Amino acid sequence: MEYQGTLCFWKICLYACENGVFLLHCLNYEAQEWLQSKLLKAAELSP
Repeated sequence: MEYQGTLCFWKICLYACENGVFLLHCLNYEAQEWLQSKLLKAAELSP
C-alpha cells in the first residue's frame, strides 16, 4: 500500500512539473537533490 502511495506521490509531482507548476516542496530532501542535479545537467546540455 505504501508503495502505491509513493507512485501516486511521484505521479502528482511529475504532473505538476509538466504543467509548469514546479513544486519542489512536494518532494523529500533526497528527491530534491536528485531532481536538481538532473535539471542542472539538462540545463548544461541545452543550447
